[in-house]
Amino acid sequence: MRKLLCIGGVLLTFLFGQAVDSAWTTAQLVLTPRPRDANYGYGESKLFSIYYNGKYGYIDQTGKTVISPQFDRVEEFHEGVAEVRIGRNEFFIDRFGNKVIATRFHPEKDYSEGLALVYDSPSISFRCFDDCWSGNYGYIDKRGLPAISPRFQSAEPFSEGLASVQVGGKWGYIDQAGHMIIEPQFSWTNSFSEGLAPVQIETKFTYINKQGQIAFNLSFDSAVPFSEGLAVVSKNGSYHYIDKNGEDPFRTTFGNARSFSDGMAAVWIHHNWRFIDKSGDVKINKEFDTVGDFSEGMAWVKIGEKCGYIDKTGEFAIALQFTSAEPFVNGLAEVRSDDGRGYIDKSGKYIWFTPN
Repeated sequence: MRKLLCIGGVLLTFLFGQAVDSAWTTAQLVLTPRPRDANYGYGESKLFSIYYNGKYGYIDQTGKTVISPQFDRVEEFHEGVAEVRIGRNEFFIDRFGNKVIATRFHPEKDYSEGLALVYDSPSISFRCFDDCWSGNYGYIDKRGLPAISPRFQSAEPFSEGLASVQVGGKWGYIDQAGHMIIEPQFSWTNSFSEGLAPVQIETKFTYINKQGQIAFNLSFDSAVPFSEGLAVVSKNGSYHYIDKNGEDPFRTTFGNARSFSDGMAAVWIHHNWRFIDKSGDVKINKEFDTVGDFSEGMAWVKIGEKCGYIDKTGEFAIALQFTSAEPFVNGLAEVRSDDGRGYIDKSGKYIWFTPN
């Protein structure tokens, strides 16, 4: 999920079809069977990552440590598993801390719709963020078995049954069988959301449907995925919202704007952030220096050097006191203060805290 904090190579060959090439079929994937309860692999485990004495672990919603700090890096749980690293070894654990998927491939993104994006780099053991790899991107399933062989220059997680992939410098979309559904033709793509996806054609942005057809004959300087029926686009330095017909329901532009979340959206008006509702009316007209998205009825805001949380009336539910803050997820929010870091509940009470 997107969090707002308060504070590249040339593909030589590729395959389209269902077959998984034999070199990857025999990839060194090691599965360690463990007892699983009825909820394994379904929904999100309500666990939260912590950092203590130089290692990462997980706590539950009560602040109880359920997976002791032992990892050098961790990701949040998605679809019942989380990616972790010890030294150079990367693998997935279940919510009991059991290693359930181990692979020599580099996990790149969390599981989404049953598949995880991985990178095949058999001869390189370090990470980089430019086009300096010799391997390719592919996907593994929840058993850790190869689902789509690594044959893409770059790729993104699945969303609404499709994933954007790069072939020959252009972006298109595949389905979960690895079939190319929308041929590579775009300069840039984003995920499908609510049936549409923003794409870049040359220097402009527009939206396509799942058949690859242009949704409406409009182009923008920037575009993001739809959220709660609306999407933020920009043109000539101004931002506005469009519906799925490409029309601006508010007929208003802003200096900047964010996607709708929890029925509210942050917009930049007269040099400060404020919040509008789904009718386009300014509902919170107080001036904030920086804001996060609403989540579970609250949003973090920053005034000066301190962060706190407001409710949908704009009143402070948790006073300005933190040096950084994140959105509430499953009832808790991660915060930092001058004294340390931890998780608070919606009353502002720490349920877990570690001093600096």
